[in-house]
Amino acid sequence: MFGRVVVEVRERWLRRGYAAAWTVLFALGGLAVASAWEPLVAGLVRSPVPASPGAPPASFAPAATAGERAVAEARRLLDQGRPAEALAALVDVKPEEPVYPFSLQLRQEARRALERAGRGAR
Repeated sequence: MFGRVVVEVRERWLRRGYAAAWTVLFALGGLAVASAWEPLVAGLVRSPVPASPGAPPASFAPAATAGERAVAEARRLLDQGRPAEALAALVDVKPEEPVYPFSLQLRQEARRALERAGRGAR
């Protein structure tokens, strides 16, 4: 009978200890939330700001192909009013390159510019 009383007393103190530990834990959690409440609410209420993705580093940019460089050079020459040189720059662009349709457009533009220049010289 004495052993049974000791077990009941021990269980009672263990339950009280667990209850006290959980109470302290919840109180500390409540204090943590209460101390950070204003910044939490301010972050939730603030309107979202879109993040602008920066340009990828130059090391990740793919290198320009020969066709791309030729098309860029031809565009620059056409803008400078040198259509004959632009046509010469576009000769190296091969049909299997992705920029080939652009080179065709630039060739037509250069030919039209040459025709206009030829008519104006007469």
